[in-house]
Amino acid sequence: ALATVNTSTRIAQKRCEDAKLAIKLKQAALWPSVDLSLGYSFGSKLHDQHWEATPRGLRYGISVSLNLFHAFQHVTTIQEAGIEADNAQLNLRAQKMQLEAALQKHFLHYTQRLKRCELAQQHVQVSQENVAAALTQYRLGCITLLALDKARQNDQETTLKYLQAIYDAKVTEVALQKLGGTLLDVVY
Repeated sequence: ALATVNTSTRIAQKRCEDAKLAIKLKQAALWPSVDLSLGYSFGSKLHDQHWEATPRGLRYGISVSLNLFHAFQHVTTIQEAGIEADNAQLNLRAQKMQLEAALQKHFLHYTQRLKRCELAQQHVQVSQENVAAALTQYRLGCITLLALDKARQNDQETTLKYLQAIYDAKVTEVALQKLGGTLLDVVY
C-alpha cells in the first residue's frame, strides 16, 4: 500500500508500464498494416477563363503494407525494448526495497525518540519537584542560594532536553510522512 502512495515508487511503476507498452509498439511494427481511405469530392474550378469540371463523387481506397526487409532490425529493437522493460522492473524492485528499508529505519528512530520524549518528560517532572524541594529548604535555611540556583539550572537543562527530544521526534515524523507520500518535498 505504501508503494502506491510514495511518489518515487509511482514514477518507477509508470516507467515499467511505459516500457511494456514500448515492447507492444515495437512488436506491432512487424505486422502488416492496412490503410483505408474514404473521401468525397465536389465542385469545379475556374481555370483560364473557363470552368473546369472536376470529378465528383465518392472516392475510396485500401492499401496494405508489409515490411519484409527490416524484420531482423525490428526483432533487435524488440529485444532492446525487452531489456529496457527488465531494467525498469529491476529499478522498481530496488525502489521498493529502498523505501521499505528507509521506512523501517525511520520508524525505529521514531519509536526511540518517542521513548526519549517520555523519559525526558519524566526528568522534567522530577527536576521541577527538586526545584520545589530546594525552594522549601532554602526558605527553611537548610541550603544556600547557590544550591537553589543549581536546582533551577538543572530544571532548565532538563526542559531544554525535553524540547529537543520533541523536536527530534517531529523531524522523524516528517521524514516518515515524506516516505509515505502524505507530505511532498517542497522544491525551491
